[in-house]
Amino acid sequence: MNPLKKLEEFEINVVHDFLWENYYRLNIQLQEPKKRMWSEYIKDENGIKKFLISNWFRNIVVLDNYEMAIKRLQELFVVVDYFRNNIYFERKDKELPEGYKNKFMYSIGIDSIRSSLDIFSKSIAWFFDLSEKEEIGFCWEKLIKPLKEINKNIGDMLNNIYKSEDFIFIKEFRDTEKHSGFGNNIYSYKVENTKFKMVIKRSKSPDFNKIESSLCAVINMFLDSVEKITDILITYGLFYKSKNDIYGKIENDGTIIIIPRNA
Repeated sequence: MNPLKKLEEFEINVVHDFLWENYYRLNIQLQEPKKRMWSEYIKDENGIKKFLISNWFRNIVVLDNYEMAIKRLQELFVVVDYFRNNIYFERKDKELPEGYKNKFMYSIGIDSIRSSLDIFSKSIAWFFDLSEKEEIGFCWEKLIKPLKEINKNIGDMLNNIYKSEDFIFIKEFRDTEKHSGFGNNIYSYKVENTKFKMVIKRSKSPDFNKIESSLCAVINMFLDSVEKITDILITYGLFYKSKNDIYGKIENDGTIIIIPRNA
């Protein structure tokens, strides 16, 4: 896809189709576990039928989070439409300041892409059965660090986004807006033994050009990583083999008996 430089250049339909195409590629590789139930996850080994319980369940969660990550970008699409003048955003009684409207829309766009990154990260964490996959988001310690040990390529891709100047900038922009507000004083007070340090500084007004360029850069990195990471996940076949996988032996009457790990 062509790198995005301005939000108004964002081709919503192209991006929408691109993301869903990658989702369906992975869904087909995993044998559509949400649709076909567990039929593709039953293996016959030496006359014993095994139901790959944890693999089937994890793949369902992987795809569910992948899907939610795409849907979470709907707000970003709304922001793009606003900057294309396809959406009218005003109060009934009087006109809103242009700066306020832009800041409001940029905030929505940043929250959308950051949230989508969080959810997509959860999808990856479930695929590789990371220890804190239920609560994980787009972070270093619980996601990127363990991923580097399992698949360095994926870990490096996510790390490049996480430590990029542009991601740090939009993150700090939203954190400042949520926790202190622009134009307000920010206070810091520290005491160490017999010394103390007091700092008072005023947060800077937002640089809209920098916000837009950084937001576009993060969007570009995210879209590029989605395709490449999906390609890598597909190479694992039906599932990733985890040391915590659980299997079930299917008896003649249909009863499923849990088989010890690695049995």
